[in-house]
Amino acid sequence: GIPYWTYNNGDEPLVAISLLDTSNIANQLDSTPRVFYLGGNPEVEFPETQEEQQERHQQKHSLPVGRRGGQHQQEEESEEQKDGNSVLSGFSSEFLAQTFNTEEDTAKRLRSPRDKRNQIVRVEGGLRIINPEGQQEEEEEEEEEKQRSEQGRNGLEETICSLKIRENIAQPARADLYNPRAGSISTANSLTLPILRYLRLSAEYVRLYRNGIYAPHWNINANSLLYVIRGEGRVRIVNSQGNAVFDNKVRKGQLVVVPQNFVVAEQAGEEEGLEYLVFKTNDRAAVSHVQQVFRATPADVLANAFGLRQRQVTELKLSGNRGPLVHPQSQSQSN
Repeated sequence: GIPYWTYNNGDEPLVAISLLDTSNIANQLDSTPRVFYLGGNPEVEFPETQEEQQERHQQKHSLPVGRRGGQHQQEEESEEQKDGNSVLSGFSSEFLAQTFNTEEDTAKRLRSPRDKRNQIVRVEGGLRIINPEGQQEEEEEEEEEKQRSEQGRNGLEETICSLKIRENIAQPARADLYNPRAGSISTANSLTLPILRYLRLSAEYVRLYRNGIYAPHWNINANSLLYVIRGEGRVRIVNSQGNAVFDNKVRKGQLVVVPQNFVVAEQAGEEEGLEYLVFKTNDRAAVSHVQQVFRATPADVLANAFGLRQRQVTELKLSGNRGPLVHPQSQSQSN
């Protein structure tokens, strides 16, 4: 869902009660409550849920070595997943350093802060945050509400017979995101192809050049089906406990299902690029990128949540934030 943080700036302890509506139409998973933390070593909030998922995870990793891609992969996975319970702990420090263009020490703190801080952190000296005026926030909310009420209307009644039914999202000029070293991303939804509103589907075309990375991200309001159409690469999917539920090479013709809110990252191989289509179960599927979240989060919040120094926060928010498409070599050269 939408990432958020809470800070008590009052003089008394604050007790907050959260109501999780798992039957909400926006939830496309199941009725099991899940909390996805971006940082820290959060304590277990739903023990019975984690026990079930850990049992399935252990059954998966108890398969013979030959069926799991070799002993080296098994040792590597256990080494990467033994620290932290946040979604970033499911990625290696080396991969995070490449993705965010940071030092390895910063990447290690993102995976698991050294002092093992959980989801509640005491801030010494208080937070220094610039807040917008209340009136400005109200105006923005009113504008958003107005836009939502006008969705699906263009002043003319549309019929299925008159709707455009074809869109070539693989055209280079059609790209919504582009990095000359890493690749491009194009999307099609009910705004660009209105008939998708009736199908409740949207699509994404991703082309990664050699070694190109689509940095960690998640679908806010949809499940997705990834289909490889050309090349090869690697896909890693992390669940709410910080476990990599999928970490394998993919090739042409293979399908991978990515559940809603599970964090996923893709990287093309060294020999050739990777091209794939993503079909999403929402006609206006929304994606959240970890890089964008870091950039929008106040510096003091990042420093206290991950135990970072000010220099590391600046590096994370600015140096490593050049869009979700990343090429490791160009990142290191820019330093």
